[in-house]
Amino acid sequence: MEQFSNTETSLLDNHVDDHVDVEIQECLSSDPPKSFFMFAGAGSGKTRSLITYAGDDPKVIALKTALNVPFDEMERYATYVSDHSRFATHQGVKGLEYPRVMVILDDSEARGFLTDFENHIVSYQNLIEKADKQCKNTYDYLLSSDEAIIYNQDASIKTKINMREIKDVFTISVTIDNINDYAARAEKLKFLELKSKAICISLDDLMVYREFFDSPLVFLHFLQQRRQATQESKLALSDELDHLGMYIKHNMYCIQLQDYPDDAHIRFYGYREELDNYFCKLYHPQLCPPKPSLKIPDLFLKTINYLEKSDFEEKIQASNYLLDFSADARKQLCQSVEYALQRQPQVKHMISFGTAGSGKLDLRYTGFVEQPEVPAFTEEYKRQYTLSTLLWNDDPDRIMLDFVFDSNGHLVSFKYTQYTIADIKPTERESLWNMGKERANLRLNIYLKQHQQINPSDICPCGSGKKYGACCKKHLNK
Repeated sequence: MEQFSNTETSLLDNHVDDHVDVEIQECLSSDPPKSFFMFAGAGSGKTRSLITYAGDDPKVIALKTALNVPFDEMERYATYVSDHSRFATHQGVKGLEYPRVMVILDDSEARGFLTDFENHIVSYQNLIEKADKQCKNTYDYLLSSDEAIIYNQDASIKTKINMREIKDVFTISVTIDNINDYAARAEKLKFLELKSKAICISLDDLMVYREFFDSPLVFLHFLQQRRQATQESKLALSDELDHLGMYIKHNMYCIQLQDYPDDAHIRFYGYREELDNYFCKLYHPQLCPPKPSLKIPDLFLKTINYLEKSDFEEKIQASNYLLDFSADARKQLCQSVEYALQRQPQVKHMISFGTAGSGKLDLRYTGFVEQPEVPAFTEEYKRQYTLSTLLWNDDPDRIMLDFVFDSNGHLVSFKYTQYTIADIKPTERESLWNMGKERANLRLNIYLKQHQQINPSDICPCGSGKKYGACCKKHLNK
């Protein structure tokens, strides 16, 4: 810019900067554009000249935008890029919100890793480890107090989260670049140092999940299984669709590894073929490819659909419990509910059903079916019945499932309640024990009438799932 020694003259002459418009235009229109320094005093019109000749050049538009930004915003941006801000990202929370579950998601973009092998590895480390670190930092911050405070960009409080109400937290590290061969097994790659136990997936795979899952509750159940797979050292899958394929086929798919030795590395093949076929044909609507689907019985689908629409706070825990059922266990529950629907109107009273077991993966539930034409048990009686079963069987916990149907046999309500020994009041312990004992005696007598005798190694007729010698033979002789 031309400097004037006569300050008074420059202030009085309104046309002294007329040449600036031409100079700015020449700088911006040259190929490549020339850089220039502009000192714009208040009212000089030079910023206006820059805006006038900016055109559609994205670099100039970016410069124009920066010049119009207030200084305090530039100051916050400088704090952000220098990693001195409270959080490394300032993105809003999007998607559906469900009670007692939180998802922490961070993304990262590669910076080119095709020059040599060392740079290749370093780029993957930067790509995945950075997002993982941010997930870990956010996770630690949220769990550092009972009430986590989330801030806006201007440091004002956006919201407060009562962490005592959160039952589960998922951390997901998303890579913007399509490197699913690495992302799908990032938790197992030795050159990566991951701290948060996050699920590592590529953005493309995240879009696949958006297309595949129609039910948010089923998706959250998949995330639970996918997270477990990140910690299973024996599982060595090479693609994210392998995880989804195994989930579709086996549900709790990590159980497939329980019979292998701890030092094994197992690869499964063929699980993604149906998914590949489906997504490859989506480009043409007339192909109408069938979407691979979970084999979920109608009763389970209707129950999960009810939970999604309900305001039940434990809906995710309830749906996860039901979706954990194996194919045989799902069939057994459906048969029990169908039998109750057919039998109860005949005998004019409610009947109960259930399963037992002491293992970590065993299902322990007591079920009831309510119908308009059948007198219903009171809520207190159902509670006592379930707790007496828990006490007699010496269960660590027991679930009460209550299905409510209308006169047309349509499911209209579902209740899920989890009980432990702590839910038994000291004043009711004896009465609950006697209730369980009476029921066990009744079932034992019915069995003996049919079979005349029972051996200590036989499964106990009371329904505990234990052998007779370790169950009613011992309890009833006390």
